[in-house]
Amino acid sequence: MRTAELMKKTLTFAALAFLSACSTASSTDIKTSGMHASISGLSDGTGTTAVSATLRVGAQSTTFIELASTDALKATSGADSVKLTKFELLGLVSYNGSLTGDEEGKSVTVALTRASPDVSAPTSTFTMPAKFQLTGPAVQANFKRGADAIEVKWDNGGKADPMTVDLTGTCIDPVSKAPATDTGSLVISGSELKASKDNETKSCNVTIVVRRTRAGTVDSAYGQGGLAVGIQTRQVIINSTP
Repeated sequence: MRTAELMKKTLTFAALAFLSACSTASSTDIKTSGMHASISGLSDGTGTTAVSATLRVGAQSTTFIELASTDALKATSGADSVKLTKFELLGLVSYNGSLTGDEEGKSVTVALTRASPDVSAPTSTFTMPAKFQLTGPAVQANFKRGADAIEVKWDNGGKADPMTVDLTGTCIDPVSKAPATDTGSLVISGSELKASKDNETKSCNVTIVVRRTRAGTVDSAYGQGGLAVGIQTRQVIINSTP
């Protein structure tokens, strides 16, 4: 699944409220020393790595940077490279592309090149963590809120990279958990999955998203810092009942 499609599918009401307050600035007006970079590589198990880079005017800013024609972002892994192209939604600007392969240890470099006399940032890097597949719960399995525990299970456990498990649905309050160690499973107790306001008697689909992440490094030329990360993500949809 492409990065732009993932963004469209995961936007919540709160995210939309945030995006409505966003603004943009041209890179011609911002030095690299004034930029904050958020860079990620995402694989959903389909054999490709979706690379995304977002530049902002400072770490806490909602002002996103649009690249002028003299500036460009490119992702490279071995002999494979792709120029990242612009995607914009409600003022949020990111640059995205896809690389072949998503194996553990796959190294990706994302380079910002700028026209002189400004400074380029060519060495932001991340590597992909190990793949995994979800082995439980079963697709569309029914779980009663307040009673049934949900055991989320995956293969290829025991890795050092951190795992997170998130549950979202229209009839529940979101749940997010991060196991201290990767044992290949995580249990959500019946009491942890609560109905959202005015949905106590309703059933709904609940999407369980499991992620394994590995931190990389951003080029020091980004004067406002940033982050780079490789992510393996898998999901399953179950049914939550009152």
